[in-house]
Amino acid sequence: MPVDSRIEAAAAELLASPHGRKGAIVAALAAQLDVSVPTAYRRLNKVVASLRPRKRRSDAGQLTVTRDEALHIAALTEETRRLTGTGTLPLEEVIGMARANGLINAGRVDTSTGEFTPVGVSAVRRALRHYHVHPSQLNAPTPATSLSSPHPNWCWQIDASVSRQFYLADDGAHVMPKAEFYRGKPQNFERITDRRLWRYVVTDHASAHFDLFYVQGAESAINLLASLIHAMTQQPGRAMHGVPHILMTDPGSAMTAAATRNFCAALGIRLQINEVGNARAKGQVENTHYIVERHFEAGLKLRAPVTSLEQINTLAQQGPTPTAPPACTAAPASRAATPGCVSRRTSSRRLRPWRCCARWPIASPRPARCAITASSSAARSGTCLASTA
Repeated sequence: MPVDSRIEAAAAELLASPHGRKGAIVAALAAQLDVSVPTAYRRLNKVVASLRPRKRRSDAGQLTVTRDEALHIAALTEETRRLTGTGTLPLEEVIGMARANGLINAGRVDTSTGEFTPVGVSAVRRALRHYHVHPSQLNAPTPATSLSSPHPNWCWQIDASVSRQFYLADDGAHVMPKAEFYRGKPQNFERITDRRLWRYVVTDHASAHFDLFYVQGAESAINLLASLIHAMTQQPGRAMHGVPHILMTDPGSAMTAAATRNFCAALGIRLQINEVGNARAKGQVENTHYIVERHFEAGLKLRAPVTSLEQINTLAQQGPTPTAPPACTAAPASRAATPGCVSRRTSSRRLRPWRCCARWPIASPRPARCAITASSSAARSGTCLASTA
């Protein structure tokens, strides 16, 4: 929007006028524009700010808070942080406690008068950011890189989780009510330890297909190997089978047991164990647990009571809906249109339910080229997830 020439002329005259003459210039401009004096000041300020930039402070960029003082403040703040990452002591109280205990000064002294002036909280906050010890910087998530798999059966992820809704008694599956099973009554959990249902989920990283297998007891090497063998064995109506190149898992006792390591070594599987507390390294299988809880276990209350472990595994293979699975959509001509392949859609950033060769909704595949081609290899080729003519 063009600026009125009268405002520009008044702004230039205002910058060149001595002290005491500016009020008359603004009043004259207000009379010419037929506006109030405050409105004339607002319009002049927009032009004057562009003609005369704001003068930089003489102490700009200088920090009164030293690095050692910033480290003391950051250490006290992080000491009060809860395990959930919240609940830290306010910065104002931390500064007051540190000053009272003589850990920091965080202020400046006037050399002429000897007067000490403490800096404000905003100045301390700027210093913490300058030294990269601000609470938000220290609590930032560690950098991560997205994984990619060239073809199915390249990388599998496996994880075990205990069912939070049911346990299998002699007369069938029982619901675990919140009034009976909670942290205040651990003896109730100990009473059904051997009867709790554990689910093992195995996912294929390239195609996002997964296998669900229920066991009883605890997370042990025997249950882990049983679920792996079940996922590797070809099942009727299920596309996923074969031996993967890489198996990603968490550092649990069953995963690091000698039996598990010997099993993987015999089949030529590279066992990849993530660091302790870094569950997002295998986020695909962690998210699949959430899908199983919502789409399968949540609907068990609406079915007839499950009476055996074999029955719940049969229901898990059938899926959450009693209807027949839809036909697999053929891929475009530019991609491999192989039966059993999960179609990729990279235009959407949200995880959407998918249905292909099973009654389970599967999460959208990782951004890796899921090109399934026929090969003579029986164990690690793409044919392990797709049938060949």
